[in-house]
Amino acid sequence: MAGKHTSTASEHIRRGARPGRVKKRYILLLVMLLLLGWAGWTVVRLLFAKPGPYVDYEAQIIDLLESPHADEENGWAAYVAALAAFDAVPAPQEPGGVFGGSGPTDLDAVVSGDFDAGRLEEELAYLVDLREAAVFKALGDLSPYQRFTRSELGVEAGRSLIGSLTSEELTRARRLGKVRRASMRVAAEAGDWTEFALAFNDLLILARAASQEPSILGYLVASSFVTNACNELALTLGERQVPESVCGTLLTLLDERVRLAPVSQVLECERLIVYDRIQRTHTAGGQVIMSRLGNVDAPPGPSPARIENLKGIIQASRAETKQLADEYFDALIEQAAMSRVDRANHPFDFDHFGGTLAPHKYAMLGTSLPIGERAIRAADRRGSVVNATRLLLAIEVYQGRHGRAPESLAQAIDDWRVGDVSDPVACGPFGYVLREPTADDSRPFLLYSVGVDGEDNGGIEPPPNDYGRRPDALTNDTGSVGYDYVFNRLREPVEER
Repeated sequence: MAGKHTSTASEHIRRGARPGRVKKRYILLLVMLLLLGWAGWTVVRLLFAKPGPYVDYEAQIIDLLESPHADEENGWAAYVAALAAFDAVPAPQEPGGVFGGSGPTDLDAVVSGDFDAGRLEEELAYLVDLREAAVFKALGDLSPYQRFTRSELGVEAGRSLIGSLTSEELTRARRLGKVRRASMRVAAEAGDWTEFALAFNDLLILARAASQEPSILGYLVASSFVTNACNELALTLGERQVPESVCGTLLTLLDERVRLAPVSQVLECERLIVYDRIQRTHTAGGQVIMSRLGNVDAPPGPSPARIENLKGIIQASRAETKQLADEYFDALIEQAAMSRVDRANHPFDFDHFGGTLAPHKYAMLGTSLPIGERAIRAADRRGSVVNATRLLLAIEVYQGRHGRAPESLAQAIDDWRVGDVSDPVACGPFGYVLREPTADDSRPFLLYSVGVDGEDNGGIEPPPNDYGRRPDALTNDTGSVGYDYVFNRLREPVEER
């Protein structure tokens, strides 16, 4: 009896357990259906994904550009008019680069080699045409303006900022900058120091205007205007004596005109451009829309069913992408306020950061973040070139007064006050050595920077590379380690260009 009772109890327990198992199976099935439903909904959302509502980052960029000069008259319209007048004057054509073809001359031939008016007949006639068309006068009339900001960026309906910032004004300004550098040499050859100073001034005006473009490219072009003006002046000082009064005028222009927009401003503009791309390539819920990465100017509605959008599941979210972009730009802006040496010891490593942006997860950031360090290096390089030019002017005045080069930089500085004479690249003083002039090289001294490597090599420059260009020790070009950068260099021969 006892055994029978036991068997009946066990059978009862087993029978009672069946409803519980069935319940668990229903729950498991329901969970699986929910997961499948969620996965299916995720697939549908990604196949037909659309970005959330757009923020007007264009207006924010305009506000950022205008804020430093809010109370000043805007010279943008006059600047555009001067560039249009320049573009309207037909330029001689010349062979165009490695891929053949032709384009308007930028007068590079005028600033190289020995000055030969017969060789430069077309170029010199072009300069006369520009003067007669009042292009140079229109450019000089921009001198009083500090502010050159667009009232709008010209972003067409539905287009992104990054797809719209192709400034034709910047392209024209680059050509005009080369023309005005050529004007400096032509004026020096003619002994027309008034025109020489005006052309120098015009290059600094172009730099001020270009630096207020909302892109790193504009800032790099602006820096090149300043360095080209100073480089042409340095070459001129090595070839002929410049009157002391002209040296004083040029020094005043360096003090008053070289006031470019701060690097931090252009970096903030670039941040907003990246924000704009993030909002156009991510849904409001945070998933990246893979089919939009290559076409941020797609219509704002749902994208066509694109299977590649499914990759968005493994891509970084909208919030993480924006956070990483902020980390990058915050580090750039912080380092822009530091000296080069302090930046080298900064904990944020841009190379390492870029290496962590694996395409399978950070495809959007990997193609959107600008090389912001280029703008910072350009600011350092420009600072070194400008301060070295101050010293070259002081040395020129000393030689005019005493008939010889100074024994030291301190002698030239004491003889003629020149303001800041530090080297931002070297984070210390400039190098200066006297030398014996030769038949091939008449320079009685070398003024140089020890460069990024910080090693004083006595003014020895790197040899030309395979392309005929000398590596730049001011920017740590490949092949520049162990060499210096000389500011009073010799003019480049025609055949090496």
